[in-house]
This record gives sequence, structure tokens and C-alpha cells, in this order.
Amino acid sequence: MGFAVAFDKNAHFIGRDALLRQREHGTDRRLLLFRVEAEKPLLLHDEPIYRAGKLVGLSTSGGLGFRTRLSLSFAYVAREPGMTMADLFSQPYEIEIAGVRYPMTALARAPYDPDGKRMKA
Repeated sequence: MGFAVAFDKNAHFIGRDALLRQREHGTDRRLLLFRVEAEKPLLLHDEPIYRAGKLVGLSTSGGLGFRTRLSLSFAYVAREPGMTMADLFSQPYEIEIAGVRYPMTALARAPYDPDGKRMKA
């Protein structure tokens, strides 16, 4: 939402200093879309997310994609200093559901109509 903040104005607002620090140093977590590599697990929210065996975040939501028939989940995952988006997408991830870990893949693009062509028709 950084595009919605006008830092060049002289107005001071609550959280301005924190946003300026974040703009300078980057965020410490990212929201990613994942495809869960399992046969229709029950995805809800707050499931633990692991990267290379280390707990790095929690899912925010999940479910079965109507058009894609894929198990999809959004999750906030930790971003180490200096870690690029390419680094985030190339790592192995797992989600824990009811005590069982399932592999998942971070998606760089939407699995259905990534270019928005169907929306423009």
C-alpha cells in the first residue's frame, strides 16, 4: 500500500517514521500465493509454513481453486535481509495441516488468467 502514501507532503501522521524505515530497509515478510502439492487438503488459515524445515510464517487463507482445481493458500512468510523475490520463489516450502506436512510451491503468477485476458473480454 506504499503507493497510497504521500511522503513528500509536510503532513505528519501516526506511523510515518515506521513507514519511512520500512521503505528504506524493506519489509521483513511477504505475502505469497502457494499451490499445495496434495490431493485436496482442508486449508483454512493460520497453518504453519516452513521453508527448508524452518518455521517462517502462517497461512492467511486457503481453499480449492474453482477454475484451477488446485489447492491454493496465501501466507505471509519471513524475508531475510537481502533476500530477493527470486530467492523466495526458489525455496522449498511445506505447510502443516493437522500435524502432517505437505510440500507446496510459491507461485509468481496467478494460476488462472495471469495476464487478465479473460477479464478484458
